[in-house]
Amino acid sequence: MRVPLRAAVLALLAHPQLVGQKDVVRLGAVVFLAKAAHRTCRVAITARELGRWLGVHKSTIDHEVLPALRKAGLIAPIVVEEQDEPLVSYFRVMPLWEARGATGSPFHLQKPELATLLRFIEGLFAPGWGPASKTPPGLLAARQARGAATDRLAMLLLALHARPDGRVPLTGGRLAQRVESYGRAVVTLARMLACEVPSASLALKRLEKAELVVLTAGAVERLRVPAIAVAHRAAAASKHDAGAPSLKGSLEPPAPSQAPGPTSVCEHCRDEEARETFPLEGDGWRQGSFEDLGMEHFAGEATAHGGFHGQEATELAGQMLNSLPEDESETAHFHADHALGADLLPQPADHCGFSGEAVGGGGDLPERACTREESSPGRPPVPGRAADRGAARSPLRGEKPDQSSSRWHVDPAAASGVLEAWRSVSGGPPPVWATVPKQLADVLRPVEMIWGRLDRIGARWRVEQAVRAELEALRGVFGPGVDAERILKRRLGRRLAEQGEKVVVDPAGWLIRWALPRRATCPDARCDDGHRMDTGSDCEACGMLHVDRRALRQRAAAQVAARLAVSVSDQLPRAAFEEELRQEWQRQGWIRAAQHEQDAEARRAREAARAARRAEFEAAEAARRELPCAGCGRERAGGLCGICADGRVVEESVGEAAEIAVAAWAHDLDAERRQLIARKTESQVRAEVEASTQRGRAEGAFEETVSLMGKLAAELSLAQVRRQALGHLAWTDEARAEAESAYAAQMRRRHLFNTRADAEEAAQEASRAARWRTAEYLLRTRLGALRARPARVKEERATDPYIQQADSVRAQLRHTQPAADADRGTSGHGEAGLKATAGCVDEDPYAAGAARVRQALAGARA
Repeated sequence: MRVPLRAAVLALLAHPQLVGQKDVVRLGAVVFLAKAAHRTCRVAITARELGRWLGVHKSTIDHEVLPALRKAGLIAPIVVEEQDEPLVSYFRVMPLWEARGATGSPFHLQKPELATLLRFIEGLFAPGWGPASKTPPGLLAARQARGAATDRLAMLLLALHARPDGRVPLTGGRLAQRVESYGRAVVTLARMLACEVPSASLALKRLEKAELVVLTAGAVERLRVPAIAVAHRAAAASKHDAGAPSLKGSLEPPAPSQAPGPTSVCEHCRDEEARETFPLEGDGWRQGSFEDLGMEHFAGEATAHGGFHGQEATELAGQMLNSLPEDESETAHFHADHALGADLLPQPADHCGFSGEAVGGGGDLPERACTREESSPGRPPVPGRAADRGAARSPLRGEKPDQSSSRWHVDPAAASGVLEAWRSVSGGPPPVWATVPKQLADVLRPVEMIWGRLDRIGARWRVEQAVRAELEALRGVFGPGVDAERILKRRLGRRLAEQGEKVVVDPAGWLIRWALPRRATCPDARCDDGHRMDTGSDCEACGMLHVDRRALRQRAAAQVAARLAVSVSDQLPRAAFEEELRQEWQRQGWIRAAQHEQDAEARRAREAARAARRAEFEAAEAARRELPCAGCGRERAGGLCGICADGRVVEESVGEAAEIAVAAWAHDLDAERRQLIARKTESQVRAEVEASTQRGRAEGAFEETVSLMGKLAAELSLAQVRRQALGHLAWTDEARAEAESAYAAQMRRRHLFNTRADAEEAAQEASRAARWRTAEYLLRTRLGALRARPARVKEERATDPYIQQADSVRAQLRHTQPAADADRGTSGHGEAGLKATAGCVDEDPYAAGAARVRQALAGARA
């Protein structure tokens, strides 16, 4: 329970909007988080009451805390209006509200966890309420005014980080020289509070003066929180007084408790022993100990008000601080409502006390039935079961916990408890107890006891491989960002809870074939036991299957009622209903079988068609490979050999280079100059190709190598022509205008740069980019227009009737004898005049029409 609470508090304090805020604002956010309702995430509290929690005045809350939290987006004011009720103002805690459904968020806290956090904070600095309040003031309740919020926040963080023996892990490594004089404990608190070291030193001195922390100086510094250690010792003592079973002799069952008193605790906490030396990880954290932080536990070291004196320490909200409830034993020791751990059951000597059994605390049956219906014959009742804990409930525990997510949890310290029990009985370790791999320790925590019974290395290797394969399968379904370890851990916990009191005879087989595989009746890969593995909600596909089956039963009932002429609501004969339902299921089976057969036929037809297409392709490919070369006639060249293919690439490169040259340098020139530039470019590219091929032949290369060298030379020449064309187009008027426009636009944003030189450099870079983009655009558009011109001329000649008539006239003039000079109306220039006339006709269609008229007149005169 400590880990999620500490993670939530640290995540809240590390919120980007809280970094750098005052300690009173940060502590106010933590109080809002703890007091928020689980379902609505709302808090109803006044400024005066919040000030009592934080140890400041009401005006500080109104002017500093609430405005800062609203601006940071951590709380949102809500006004609720009920019918016939006055308006009620709430504050919604937004981190909790936004974390609903986000299982990986540190703010995704369950109701028991929120209640535990509130009870924990109440034990530290709750103000206390009423003259006969059941919630006494916390340790820092009397600490008010300047620095009160810092002291409360420091005490909260130290208590959350403290181990069960009260020791706080200090910062490791070598300290900096400027903070070495303060000590390692002060540096640790400064890192927790995210403040300067001198401020942390003052806060720690105030807590030490109030005897709330104990700092041991010396070669090895130690910082302890006595309240945590006292709470754990009190919890261990209460468990011992509750009659927890112990192992004596040959593992005999404990004697049944006569009448469990109100101080009996749950079976979950029974394996926590009161030890002076605790493990480094602090696995023994148990909440619910601040109920016992009365003055009698401190033995005069500190009072309930944390060692602060004054008038405020004598009476607070009408309640004497040194007053406690009349019967403190009647109060509930609060901690999260969770499933019970594994019990050590009485077994024969050959079982060695390790049967792999796990008691689930009632399973799926109600609490009132679990003690009667799920108890083994002859087995004594276990103290602290659900039936015994009914009187110890309190509103803070959560009267209706989420059984779907909490009933299968297994105590992580159960295995260590069994080991300690075995050592106490036999005087040494068990003959076989396998250690869980470190990489899979968190995943296999629910089944740690069953893993411990794997006596062969091969069995452990097989189970480990199965676990890793299941984790990879989960990541394949949900993606690499999913918490596959958490999903598999929950699955193992459910399987162990379902096992109940049945003995696991084969641990390896149980883990591989029963616990690890996913169980789903629907085709959805995200379903396990009818629930979504990622969200925990009900599986929609399984719901649809249930609806279909329900509809099938309703249809069968309607048919039976219609055949018997009775109402569906009447009691139908069971035999007739079962027969009709069987026939309906049989018809559904026939329909599914026919559908499967049709699907199989369609699949076979698709496979046959695919095989036929593959055979046709292979035959066509084989025939193509047998074809000779279309250029040189070489046999079995696949239609074109490598030398001819390289020659075609050379010709294409030469033509493209000529087009680029014409588009770049002769776009606005006449046809004669275009042809001149094109021929010049082609000659240059061919010269490069010829020089490369000659060099290859001189070196004695094969003909295929020579052709390849020519192709590469043509491609390099084409790239050079393209670069030159872009360089020419980059200095055209269009490119210059675009560059100037980009430069001016970038200079209008010079206020975004530190200096004018930086702005001019960015403007020049934008100008160069715009210039080259314009050059590429011009080259692309000019090439498109140049390649479309021959096709457009051909199309116009094929569709225009006037051009067709002019072409026919030219054809007739070429085959007709020339008329006399006098008939033509010329001065008689002989053959030269005829050639000039023919040239004019070729160039001008109107001249062609005049020639035809003259020809008609000459024929009429003759």
